[in-house]
Amino acid sequence: NMEQDLSLGCDLCLVGERGGGKSAVVEQLAKRQGLALTVLPLFKDMTARDLLQRRASDPVTGDTVWADSPLVACAKRGGLLVLDGVDRVEPGMLSTLARLAQDREVDLCDGTRLARPNLCDGAAVPEVPAPPGAGPMNESGGGRVIGSVRRDFRMVALAAPPAGSGQQGSWLTPETATLFCFHEMPRPTREGELALLKAKFPNASRAAPEKLEKLVALNAALKETAQRAGQSGLAPLSVRQLCRIGRRLDTFPEDGIASLISSTLLLDFTPPATQAVAAELMTQVEINTGGSSSAGESGAPASPRSRRLPAPTQAEEPCGVVTVGRVSCPKRAAAERPELVPDPAPYFDNPAHTLAMEGLLAAHLAGERAQLLIGNQGVGKNKVADRLLQLLGAEREYLQLHRDSTLASLTASPQLEDGRIQWADSPLVRAALSGRVCVVDEADKAPLEVVVLLKTLLEDGELLLPDGRRLVSPERHEALRQHAANKEEELVEIHPDFAIWVLANRPGYPFLGNNFFRETGDAFAVHVLHNPDRASEEA
Repeated sequence: NMEQDLSLGCDLCLVGERGGGKSAVVEQLAKRQGLALTVLPLFKDMTARDLLQRRASDPVTGDTVWADSPLVACAKRGGLLVLDGVDRVEPGMLSTLARLAQDREVDLCDGTRLARPNLCDGAAVPEVPAPPGAGPMNESGGGRVIGSVRRDFRMVALAAPPAGSGQQGSWLTPETATLFCFHEMPRPTREGELALLKAKFPNASRAAPEKLEKLVALNAALKETAQRAGQSGLAPLSVRQLCRIGRRLDTFPEDGIASLISSTLLLDFTPPATQAVAAELMTQVEINTGGSSSAGESGAPASPRSRRLPAPTQAEEPCGVVTVGRVSCPKRAAAERPELVPDPAPYFDNPAHTLAMEGLLAAHLAGERAQLLIGNQGVGKNKVADRLLQLLGAEREYLQLHRDSTLASLTASPQLEDGRIQWADSPLVRAALSGRVCVVDEADKAPLEVVVLLKTLLEDGELLLPDGRRLVSPERHEALRQHAANKEEELVEIHPDFAIWVLANRPGYPFLGNNFFRETGDAFAVHVLHNPDRASEEA
């Protein structure tokens, strides 16, 4: 259906649950249609001008100029533009796209106008000099450089289900409903989820097929529970979360899935009634909630204070290999800047922190490049992260967020040097370019519209910087470079060794920060760090 609408020249909107595979579907759609894919992440503070053009500085003269946004650049060269997160912006802001979506025309901030393709077919794009006193918003179109929107230009918007059409706060209004042809992303069936996990993770399918079947069965039970009136607060696992658990089992088939599910759903910080429901559902699908075969695994509903922690294990590093508990991982190559390798002195080995490091190292070895360490304030999250990075010999970029953090502080901020505007990369961008580990601290303190940008970088493999650069993952970089439509873009490849570790306090009382886990938690491998038990405190 989506391919048919695209062939008819329609713009689309794909609506589905968070983590349900919308981005993957659109990427495959672009490949089947032979269209270059451009992703434009949307955020809450985005203005109508940001959709079209931005203010930039000429690198030679220092003059202020207008630079096209990815939307305008894609309209000029053709291809498929993905508007990721239209549910996050103000509904009135989307009305800027009305003329482009319906008439394929748009007036830009610099006084130029993009016209319909048939107005410029067969002729060079004229440059008409502006008459004296004519402003950029002259309705006659005079004094503008008239360009054309390519015939193969299409837009696909991605959005979460609306709260209700016409309701207060809903992004789906009568005005925005006329911009796109809407398609619903169906929830995968139980058979579809199992087939996906077996095809994507063959080692887990061979070594632990019963665990994949129980995982899918539990998710089906969670979906039924969520649909009942007076639901318990348990949300079903998204496709992204199922794949993350499958990836862990693909590397460590002996792991029990009870604790993986507990961390993924953050059950340890839910009310006792919710934990009881989780224990009942796991028992129904024959998941052991009392323990597991591997060290450090325990049931989801078990209290943190009742967990049996392993004896203190000294992390060793012989022959370039780091061993923490049962997990061994190669160290990184010699650091180019040794001063960036953290040294958390003094650090004292104890069972609680060793268990947390074991989980972080196991996820790192399984290929997880985004990890979330969440817990109460003062339990040692920074110590655990710094100690493990020290053992790995990994260079660290540190970024601490706060309530006044902005998108510029997360990406790049402008500075005035010799009368010209220069952009200074944030620690996150520096880590992405050099292959370091970026530790983002106090993530729950920052506004949600700021930290949601991390999802675009981690899951879509792209990040548009304020200076016009576009960070892309190694997998997409070569494909974009080979496409003729993207040769003029300043594409910057993300280093394959780049990783991001986020530290956050638990949601709710007593910290009362933003619920970082609810907004972007499914983009991370989640680890819970509890208050140390008595044995750990004595150690």
